[in-house]
Amino acid sequence: MLDLPSRGRGVFFFLLATVAVVVPALAKAQCVAEPTGNGAIFYHPDGTSMGHWDAARILYYGPDGSLNWDRLPQMAAYRGHLRDSLTSSSNGGASTHATGTRAWRGSFGLDNQGREIVSANGTTNTIMEDAVACGLGTALVQTGSLIEPGTAVFVADAENRYADVEEIALEVVESGVDILLGAGEELLLPEGVQGTFGIGIRSDGRNLIEESKARGYVVVYTREALLALPPDVDKVLGVFNVEDTFHDRPEEELREAGLPNYLDSAPTVAEMTEFALSRIGDNSNGFLAVIEEEGTDNFCNKMNASGCL
Repeated sequence: MLDLPSRGRGVFFFLLATVAVVVPALAKAQCVAEPTGNGAIFYHPDGTSMGHWDAARILYYGPDGSLNWDRLPQMAAYRGHLRDSLTSSSNGGASTHATGTRAWRGSFGLDNQGREIVSANGTTNTIMEDAVACGLGTALVQTGSLIEPGTAVFVADAENRYADVEEIALEVVESGVDILLGAGEELLLPEGVQGTFGIGIRSDGRNLIEESKARGYVVVYTREALLALPPDVDKVLGVFNVEDTFHDRPEEELREAGLPNYLDSAPTVAEMTEFALSRIGDNSNGFLAVIEEEGTDNFCNKMNASGCL
């Protein structure tokens, strides 16, 4: 097992190989090695590349300035191609991140034969499943829907990321992760049931929000409610919109409608991260937080430069 910096300092990861060895090898749902008590943070700005990094630096600080990313004490690039593609996909790349094994383009935690991917540690667990099994403090933070691959693949698998969205949502909320923050209310409620933001679409009749409460989660729907939670609340499901926490539309459409890029009622990725780390960072076994900014992908796809950067 690779030693991490001492607890409280954390580590910011882009590198696959590093992430894959943070937690010791396990049998399924069983911790077989002693946790070190150290922590790791995996940040994933979806859909981005070095080009986005450079553009953001120039926009905010000038060509000779430095982003916070530039100030990290250590960093390295990795080769992001997949087994069958020179370019990546959100789900294929996330499968690689979660397992430390290069996945195929269509993967959502499974290989091209529909089998669970064997991770770099020799098990079929992802790094987050290992962390849950070993009793680490755990968090999945997402500005998009809770089913987005960048976080969901760490605790769920599916043959098709689009056809199996109900099952993915179920696996996420049943994963045992301590802090689950994001959106996607529609996939947590039965079809036709009115929620805080919209109407449920689940065809199996299950109310995953009520089921989460029964398992000890406190459910919140706004930034105000999240930040007002008492310090001793350590199992939280944050559901901040029906689908995403942002309006992924072109800038001119948002200006015409008088809408911001992100919902005013939803916490930012920074606020969600700070909240999550305040709850899991003092776990004596250590912690693992996986955090995805989905807007960097969706806004770019909608030609919204301000949201993208």
